[in-house]
Amino acid sequence: KVGADAKGLANVIDVYALESDTALAAPTSLKEAGYKKIGTLADVLAKGTMLEGEFAPETKGTAKYLGIMLHMQEEAGNEYQGATDVEFDLRLNAYQLAAEKDGFNNPNYDNVWYGSVDTAWYTETESEYVITTAEELAGFASIVNGENGLANTFAGKTVKLGANIDLNGINWTAIGCPMEDGYVGFEGTFDGQGYTISNLNINNTSNWGQGLFGYLTSKNVVIKNFTVENVFINTEDTSGAVAGYSDYGTYENIHVTGDVNITGAQHMGGIVGNGYYANFVDCSVIANEGSKITASTSSFVGGIVGYHGAGNVVIEDCDVKNLELTGYGAIGAITGLVSTNNTITGCTAENIILNKTSIETNPSVGLAAGSWDVSETGNAVVSNNTFKNIELNGQYVPSAGEVKELFGSNYSNKPITGVITNENNSY
Repeated sequence: KVGADAKGLANVIDVYALESDTALAAPTSLKEAGYKKIGTLADVLAKGTMLEGEFAPETKGTAKYLGIMLHMQEEAGNEYQGATDVEFDLRLNAYQLAAEKDGFNNPNYDNVWYGSVDTAWYTETESEYVITTAEELAGFASIVNGENGLANTFAGKTVKLGANIDLNGINWTAIGCPMEDGYVGFEGTFDGQGYTISNLNINNTSNWGQGLFGYLTSKNVVIKNFTVENVFINTEDTSGAVAGYSDYGTYENIHVTGDVNITGAQHMGGIVGNGYYANFVDCSVIANEGSKITASTSSFVGGIVGYHGAGNVVIEDCDVKNLELTGYGAIGAITGLVSTNNTITGCTAENIILNKTSIETNPSVGLAAGSWDVSETGNAVVSNNTFKNIELNGQYVPSAGEVKELFGSNYSNKPITGVITNENNSY
C-alpha cells in the first residue's frame, strides 16, 4: 500500500527481479547482473502479484534465490524529494505442484503436520495436562503417535484444553493413527472445557482412520466438552471431524460447526467415522449451508456417526442440521447403521439431503439410520426423535422427495429377526 500523499512516487519506482542458483549480492548494475524489470511499483501494487510460476531448486540439497530490487527512474524530478508514507509488503505465496518435487519421492510428504511441535508441557509422571496452543496440541499428537522419542497413550490420564486453538488449516496429523507396524491410540480422557478448535484440515488419502483423533480402542476413552469449527477432511476412508475409528469410547458435549466437508471411500460421519461400541451424548453437527459428508466409493454415512456397531451403545440428545450426505447406500441423518441393542433417542435432524448414488435398488436410506442389522436375540430402540425437511435425492432413487422411512433396509438383506422399537418419533 502507498500513503495518500505519495501515490505518485510509486509511478517512478521500477521493480526488478532475478532468480538465481547462487546467493545474490547488491549489484552495481541491474542490467549487467541480469535483473529483469517487472513494472513500476504502482503496477505491481495494482496487480497484487509480481511473479507467477515455479520457483524451486531443480535437485535435492540445492537452493534457489530470488532478488528483488527497487530503482527510482533517473528522469524523476525533484518533486518527489522528501515524499513519505510509502509502504509495501513482500509476500511469497507457495502452491504445491500436482507432481511433488519438494517431497523427493516421498508420497506422504504433505500428509503430516508441518507446523511447530511443542512437548515442553509434558512430563511423564503427571496425571493431568493443560494444552493452550496449536503447537502443544501437535505435541500431544506426536507423543501419542510415538514420535520424537516420546510415547504415551495417556491411559488413566486427562488432557485438557486451556484456550481456543486455531490450527490455521495446516495439514493435521491425527492423535493416534494406524501405523505400518500396528496401531497406536489415545486411551485417556480429553476434556475441551468448552473451548474451540478451529480450521481442522486433513488431506491424507494414504491412510484411513482420520480426524482430530485417528484411532481409539480403549474402553476407558472419554472425549468431551469442545467445539470443532470449520473442518476439511479428504482421506482414504473411515473419518470424522472428531475421530476416524473408535472401537469404544464416550463422546459427550461435542459440537461441529461452520463449514464442514468430509470425504472418503466409506464409513464417514460428522463426529466419528466408525464408532463401533461408542456412545454419543449431547453432540451436534450444525453446519453452514453447503456442508457435505461423502462416501465416494462405498457406503455408511451419518450426520453423527457413519457406522454404529453392535453392543448396547446409544446416540442420545444429538442434533444434525444443514448437511448433504452422499454414498452408495446406508445413509442416515443420524447414522448409516443402527445395530443390535443400540438406541437412538432424543435426537433432531433438520435440513438434510440424503444422496444415494448406488444403482442397486436396496432402499438403504433412512431418517434415523440408513440401514439396520438386528440379530435374532437382539433389539434396537429408535424413539423420541424429530426429523424436519429431510430430502431424498440421487439419480438411482425411484421417486425423489421427502423421506418418510425411519430407517432403510436390513444391512445383511435377511428377514428381520430382532425387534426395532419405534415410538414417539415426529416427522
